[in-house]
Amino acid sequence: MKESTVMQGPTRKALGPWLRLMGEQRTRLLIGALLMLATLLFAIGLLTLSGWFITATALTGMTLAAGGAATIDVFTPGSGIRFFAVGRTAARYAERLYNHDTVLRLLADIRGRTFAGLSRLSGRELARYRAGEWLNRLTADIDALDNLYLRLLAPPLVGLLAILVVAGIQALAMPALGGVLLAIMLPLWGIVTLGMAVAGRDPSARRVETLERLRVRALEHLQGLAELRTFGVLGAHRERVEHEQRMLLDDQRRLARRAALGNALVTLTVQGTAVAILCLALLAFAAGKMS
Repeated sequence: MKESTVMQGPTRKALGPWLRLMGEQRTRLLIGALLMLATLLFAIGLLTLSGWFITATALTGMTLAAGGAATIDVFTPGSGIRFFAVGRTAARYAERLYNHDTVLRLLADIRGRTFAGLSRLSGRELARYRAGEWLNRLTADIDALDNLYLRLLAPPLVGLLAILVVAGIQALAMPALGGVLLAIMLPLWGIVTLGMAVAGRDPSARRVETLERLRVRALEHLQGLAELRTFGVLGAHRERVEHEQRMLLDDQRRLARRAALGNALVTLTVQGTAVAILCLALLAFAAGKMS
């Protein structure tokens, strides 16, 4: 499976059987996605309530220091903070345990079906590919499916739902806040999902192809060591292996740089959005539109 062509028609066609196989576990996948969403909602609740509690405590202390009269209930929000903290931990643990169990079940089923299909192939059909290519398909290609649900399908959808939930909460306080949040976060969501997929398509395609060639050449180098040494081409063959390795490392560095750029963009945009929301809320408070 080539990660680079995830947006192209041929890959969607190639992923069709795996998606249908995942559909057989749709109930477990849905429960796993709900656990991801629950983890996010608990985290949002924890940050929201604890942030409010810290602010309320500070304002109460400032009022008392100025000689005013003020009281604050510390038990109810304290209980809520503990609830969200324990809930986030429990949901996170359950999500990791449940989703990885689901993925391992899927991979076991895929491997069983793959080996069953290979056992029905004739010698002529098996001879169409080298041993290294078959090894790559039986190991790397199937292992790559481990990320199909956990990193490619579920997180973007859960992230989108989280954006909508937070925007809805902000809109309850002030509609403009929810609008600003959606205006910034929805384009960011598109950039870090579809945009990063397009940006990493070419190096990902080369990386998969180079890795397959490297495995084939490494197997040939080991299995044909005596022949290569006899004909005096061992050094030349080793140089080709090293060339493939350098190409693989170059594409890995390109992907790492683009992933780092994406992470930096997410961090800066999210922090900038928080500052923008805070400034708008302060202006609304100054204008008497928010308590």
